[in-house]
Amino acid sequence: AMAQTAPAPVGKFITIDGNRVYVEDRGKGVPIVMAAGGQNRVETLRPWAEKLSAKYRVITWDRANLGRADLVFKGARDVDLWSDQLAGLIDNLKLGPSYVIGASSGGRVAYTTALRYPDHTRGIFTYLTTGGGTIGESLAKQYYFDYADLADKDGMAAVAKTPFWSMMARLTPAVAIPKEVLVGK
Repeated sequence: AMAQTAPAPVGKFITIDGNRVYVEDRGKGVPIVMAAGGQNRVETLRPWAEKLSAKYRVITWDRANLGRADLVFKGARDVDLWSDQLAGLIDNLKLGPSYVIGASSGGRVAYTTALRYPDHTRGIFTYLTTGGGTIGESLAKQYYFDYADLADKDGMAAVAKTPFWSMMARLTPAVAIPKEVLVGK
């Protein structure tokens, strides 16, 4: 007999607050929404999502500014933007209160969403939690300060040409980096 393989996830784009996010939806049952850590895309969650989907409905998604999601230049801080998007995703898919699983920055999205949208979260599970002292400082430098320094020195056009941001532009070809962002130094 041939081994059966899990069906491919149903990937689609949904719009939340005028911005597209990429979502993969698999399985049936109690909803679990997973948020990747770091600057990782939905692909890093697939192995675990596939296993969990045998018993649960598992939603994975690319947050704003990561993966296939739109680039969004608004808001006070990224974790608030992502928390708002997660609540919008739960509403859009009519999931009701959901379990939220997140690693590292995805964990921060999980607990921030639970604090800001308690009616959307049934429970949270966080792992690979980062923060504190030197870890927090090095991540902040890698994720924000290096780009801010480059923008100060050479303008946002230089930031848009970095490997990470040029990859993001390739993944989201329908989204142009706003002209006001690229206007000279």
